[in-house]
Formats: sequence, C-alpha cells, structure tokens
Amino acid sequence: MDLKTYLIESEKTIGENNSTAYLILGLVNEAGELLTPIKRALHHKQELDTKNIKEELCDMWWHTAGLIRDVEIFIDTEKLEKFFDNAIKEFEVINSLESAKVSVFRIIRCALDFEQDGEIDVLIALLGGMIALSIELGYPDYRQLFDANIEKLRARHGEKYSQEFYDNRVN
Repeated sequence: MDLKTYLIESEKTIGENNSTAYLILGLVNEAGELLTPIKRALHHKQELDTKNIKEELCDMWWHTAGLIRDVEIFIDTEKLEKFFDNAIKEFEVINSLESAKVSVFRIIRCALDFEQDGEIDVLIALLGGMIALSIELGYPDYRQLFDANIEKLRARHGEKYSQEFYDNRVN
C-alpha cells in the first residue's frame, strides 16, 4: 500500500480526540516502546524481539500518518515517496541496532520540534526518519508495515474506529 492509501485507510481508525499533541505524545510513547527490545538486544544480549519491533513500528507509522494529515497544507504524497525512494537508492542504510537507536532519538526530536513550530520541513524530516528506521530494522519496503498496521486495526475495529474496543481493553 502506498502512503496516500495508508493515510486514507488509517484515518478510518482515528477517534474524535486525536489532536496534534495526542499524536506527538503517542509517537514519542511508541518510540520509547520500540527502544525496549533494542535495548534488550544491545545491552542484555537477548534475541531481538522482531514481532514487537514490527508492532511498535506500525504504531509509530500510525501516529506519523496522523501528523501528516494534521498539516493543513497539501502534501503530494506520490512526489514525496518518489523522493524518498530515490534517496534510499543513493543512501546506504546501515542495518544495525545502533543506527536504529540513533534514528529513534532523531524521530523523537523531530516530533518535539514539530510540536513547537509545526513546520512542514520538520514533518518531512520525521517521515524520512521513519523510513530510515524501518529499513534499519529489517523492512526495506517500509510500505509492508502500512499493510500490517491496517490489517491489525481492522481486526480490532472493523472498517471504522470503535471506541467500544478501547473501553473494554485491559492494559
């Protein structure tokens, strides 16, 4: 699924109270959750929990998509994807947990900067960071995470957001 389709499909899973601040807090929270399996693999020499990595990446993409939709200017997603696809071909991504850890920190910084000034270039940097992180963690076709995320959300909600799911959810 391409970015434009993902933005449309993920929007169906948004509740009524998803402000920019909510999306940024959610993105930073998910980034922190993503760091847990990275930390365990790097510092505790545990096997990398790839299932958890994929789930947290999907959740980070959901919040990123919300922020992209939140920007009230037109973003040509096709041109943006072509730009990143070309950049990926030119740029050798280091597939390592150390580089992924640094990418997570950069994403958190971009999210916090975006909350402060709301500038589109910060959001584009955030999007680029998400793509790089996805590749670093083993998803060279980051778009497969869009499909996985929508599949997970449809299993929870059906075609549209369901507050009932969250009202009955035990964390």
